[in-house]
Amino acid sequence: MFIPRLLIAALTTASVVTTANAACEDIPRRLRADGAWLFQDGKTWRPVQDELNDFIGKRSKRIFFTYVVKDKTADGPRRGVLVVKSGYDLAYSQSDGDTRDVKLLRPSQRNVDKCESDIKRFFEGRVNAEVYDRYHDYGFRTRGRETQVALLDRFHIKYATRITGKCVASNEASTDVYFRGKQTSNRSQFSFDVKRVEEGQYSQLFSWLGFTPAYAALPMADRKVEIRKYASDDDGVACVRFDLRVRPGRFIRINDLERRGLFREKEQKWTWKE
Repeated sequence: MFIPRLLIAALTTASVVTTANAACEDIPRRLRADGAWLFQDGKTWRPVQDELNDFIGKRSKRIFFTYVVKDKTADGPRRGVLVVKSGYDLAYSQSDGDTRDVKLLRPSQRNVDKCESDIKRFFEGRVNAEVYDRYHDYGFRTRGRETQVALLDRFHIKYATRITGKCVASNEASTDVYFRGKQTSNRSQFSFDVKRVEEGQYSQLFSWLGFTPAYAALPMADRKVEIRKYASDDDGVACVRFDLRVRPGRFIRINDLERRGLFREKEQKWTWKE
């Protein structure tokens, strides 16, 4: 069967386009600000903050989101990772969902740097919630759960950071900078504890002494974490796309590991409010 060359070219081009590097032509220029978090209402894009709750009302529905990167400097394109954390807060909703595990997802995305040569094409798995929290809140590699810890290690990736010009891991636990007791790091940004995200992991003295604090389960269900890699284009722009089903009690939190100067930008949060 004869297939026109133009069609072949179009199909080939489409096959290499990834979710994280999707073009931003459908995003109005006035909304293309670095760190903008938008949701789709028909063919219109609107800011998540202040507008998503009004749009949803009391309806349960799937929402399509876009996170905008806009950063053109002489240092070259920004390459980074958007962390998307979601779940249901049991303090505000009744849920018979999974409280034991955390779902891990990393969609297939094109490698753009030598740092990424070890990235698997697609990753999906589940890890025990206690192991997940100890790993990201304390830096513990839970004894007796080596298989679970190995799963977390495989979930995380390396990418080319512009901040140091070197390869960095998404689970890097080294402290960014000591300031008023804060010890934020890439790894702490994956925490579901908002205080750990803001202040960093608990004191590593616990680890050095071999002391394991009592685990207090977070009152959440159906927790899910996605790693969405991005690389801005020649104009310094990238759009990170993802979608989630939203219903009462749902929360969504996003962290851009590379949107920072001396200090990290605050985590962006949204929670269903009736």
